[in-house]
Amino acid sequence: MSKSSRRNKTLQKTRSNITVTRTGDLARAQTVQPNNTRVIANQTISQYTSGPIPNAEQLDEYNRVLPGAADRILTMAEKQSEHRQIIEKKVIFSGAFRATFGVICAAVLCILFLAGGVWCIINDHDNAGTAIVVTSLVSLVTTFIYGTHSQRNERNQKKEASDKLIKRQ
Repeated sequence: MSKSSRRNKTLQKTRSNITVTRTGDLARAQTVQPNNTRVIANQTISQYTSGPIPNAEQLDEYNRVLPGAADRILTMAEKQSEHRQIIEKKVIFSGAFRATFGVICAAVLCILFLAGGVWCIINDHDNAGTAIVVTSLVSLVTTFIYGTHSQRNERNQKKEASDKLIKRQ
């Protein structure tokens, strides 16, 4: 007979001698063995919650201590969620507005520089006009290529991050 099965039989025989004391999240079991030795076992239970809403048992405890507390906690969480969503909408809108405004400003500047270059060419300043037109077009194409490349890299990084997250789960 193995030691573990002997221990189990001993505990089963003396199960009536087991005293269990529970204080909060700490459970303590104490047994008195036939040779008057005491075996004490401690068990600590810990829970982890994420987010503003506690679990159902904790909500019941809050209500027991302060009637209506659970409702107040849920209302607070709903208001916080609503507030966060409003802030996120503002951030998204302002980002889109900034991007649109930037594109409009860039288009206006490009048109102005191209018009200035053409005006220089028409008024017999061929070298200056050509330099302005070529510089404007090169900077416009470079900005477009850089922006497209940056967006592609950002999409790839986000995809890799989400793939890593999926693999962990």
